[in-house]
Formats: sequence, structure tokens, C-alpha cells
Amino acid sequence: DGVDLPVMLVLSVRTAAGVFALDRLEALRHRHANFDYRVALTRDAPPAADGWRAGRVPDWLDGEVWDAAQRQCFVAGPPGFVDACAARLAGLGAAPAQIQLDSFLATDPAGVSAGAAPDAAG
Repeated sequence: DGVDLPVMLVLSVRTAAGVFALDRLEALRHRHANFDYRVALTRDAPPAADGWRAGRVPDWLDGEVWDAAQRQCFVAGPPGFVDACAARLAGLGAAPAQIQLDSFLATDPAGVSAGAAPDAAG
């Protein structure tokens, strides 16, 4: 029923209102001993709950990823976020072949059609 390797999901959102499927993540955590997750809030203070972090993921990733050289890493998000996470994982010892990347932009990021620059801070 799944994989035996450790799995850590990191969900990065600006505010607590952006968090989704928390009940499903908790169910996975309880069902699979090798699964854990972190929720990073980049604009709000996180609640005093296990698994919640404040700030940008690359800034605290080294405290969460153990033996990066022995892990397979998947990073998805806006280009600036993906690049920063990939650089941090590489700095922690993950080889390029161990880091899978998926950069994306919204089809019409807020304000772009009105002339504003997109926010890739994540």
C-alpha cells in the first residue's frame, strides 16, 4: 500500500486561507508512518501546530531535509520558488539527477493583464 521510502510534502502558501486538503494530509500522516508534511506560510504567522513553518521554504529547508544526497526531490511552483528550492537542495547534497523540477506561471497571474509584474516569491 504505497512506497517504503520516507515522503515529505512541503506546501507553501502565502496565508493560512490558502491551505487546502489539510484533513487529507493528516489522514495520510496517520495512515502511512513514512509520510509527513510541512505547511509554510510566507505572509502569515503559522499556528502553533506540528508541521507549520514561517517564511520561504529555501530559508528553512536545511532543517527539514535529512540526507538530501540520498533523496529524490520534486519541486513545483513559480520559477523563482523552484529555482531557489533546487539551489538549496543542491547545496544540501542532492545531485541534479535527484531533483525533478516543474516551473509554472498562471495563465493570467493577478494583475499581469493590467500591467503589474507577477509575484514569484511564493
